[in-house]
Amino acid sequence: MKRNNKLAKAGFVIVLMALAVLCISAVAQENTTSGWYKKGIELAKNGSYEDAVKAYEKAIEIEPQNAWAWQNKGATLQLLGRYDDALASFNRALEIDPKLVGSASGKASALNALGKKDEALSAYDEAAKANPDEAYIWIDRGNFLAEQGDYEGAIEAFDRAAEIAPEDPFIWESRGTILAQHLGKYDEAINAYGKAINIDPNNAYAWKGKGDALKALGQNSEANTSFAKAKELGYSDSAPMQENIDYWITKGDDLALNKSNNQEALAAYEKAIQIDPENMGAWDRKALVLEVLSQQAYRKILNLSEMKLAKNPQDVRAWQAYAVALASLGMQEESNQSLKKALEIYDQEIKDNPKNATAWFYKAELTANRTEAISAYEKVVELNGSMKVEALITKGNILFNLGKSDEAIAAIDKAIQLDPKNFRVWEEKALDYYVFGIYNESLAAYEKMTELEPKNALAWKGKGDALKALGRQAEADVAFTKAKDLGYQG
Repeated sequence: MKRNNKLAKAGFVIVLMALAVLCISAVAQENTTSGWYKKGIELAKNGSYEDAVKAYEKAIEIEPQNAWAWQNKGATLQLLGRYDDALASFNRALEIDPKLVGSASGKASALNALGKKDEALSAYDEAAKANPDEAYIWIDRGNFLAEQGDYEGAIEAFDRAAEIAPEDPFIWESRGTILAQHLGKYDEAINAYGKAINIDPNNAYAWKGKGDALKALGQNSEANTSFAKAKELGYSDSAPMQENIDYWITKGDDLALNKSNNQEALAAYEKAIQIDPENMGAWDRKALVLEVLSQQAYRKILNLSEMKLAKNPQDVRAWQAYAVALASLGMQEESNQSLKKALEIYDQEIKDNPKNATAWFYKAELTANRTEAISAYEKVVELNGSMKVEALITKGNILFNLGKSDEAIAAIDKAIQLDPKNFRVWEEKALDYYVFGIYNESLAAYEKMTELEPKNALAWKGKGDALKALGRQAEADVAFTKAKDLGYQG
């Protein structure tokens, strides 16, 4: 009865993330976190899971603190059966955002797949504690407990799930199965199956389960009626309920197409893939649902942005979030118009208060002209704005792309002076020096990264690359091994 929801509900969490980031950099759209993140989603949709992992890693290289990139990397690794690596990614996501529900569930699922049952239970408990109102967390927890033989605990978990999502027939069906098959509480099982049938009269397995419970109570006439209904709806005795891939695909189709419940549909398709990892129909459906979830999230951002703009047409952050969503939905012209509106508002804010460092920063982010962007970032630093380190990093990136290596490094060094414990600044320096072929300096920066974040796999991988470039192969191999132990795959 296990179902693995490996990706979180996309709605408000993605919305909040987008509203926090709030901007598309017109300066560096060709190599942004959001660009690589979106590419990862597209690759996963097309079944290119190895390439999707690499795309998420690119996003993480740019923004190591992006919890969603870590989470999606973990989910994709889990699809590839690389559970150790998936676990490392989920753990990293949770370090950044402890309430990221998909990572909490994914961590528990990965631990379970690795046979670490006690740790998995603790992870499910932590996930439920952090996200008490997420029904599918409780469903997963219930399934896990049932697998371990804790049927009373499983019933408690399904009861909690039913409180949150009383119209989900799967919850009632699962509850009925445990009551009937493992606890012998046939009357309660019949009631649970009945609720599943009331919600979804075409649920063949609920009819079959109800029939089994009725038969156990000696109510053979009613049992036969239920069996006949199950058979009419397509139930076949040729395959056990939990091994029938057609059932899970059909269930997923019904949830996605008729009930618009894409999260539960995703779980059903994942169950089908568990049974037959080479079933292309299940993989295709899963990919489509992932795309729909992504689209739904961006449309939610549009709706929230529109509500904010209705209240305040000068809400510049809402215009930026609106642009992010429009671009992600392929409406580039409309996105450009929204960015233009945001830029006009920032220009007016600067006109009203030339010392508004925040306005200068976001103006730089939205300015397509690189020379103007550099000037705006310099203004942020001059004004000692709160985002001066970020301004120096982005300024360095622009200079780097313009081939002005000395100026780029100078900007990064200035950022390091301001915030010497900033992991991302050292990462920028390491990457720049590596590309310039100055491997000693690159190695020094990577070593600083490993000091700041000893469990960062990409830092160890970069250190290995720099050592290898210097001809220090034995030391490089040690660094590569460390990276692999921490979850790097490349």
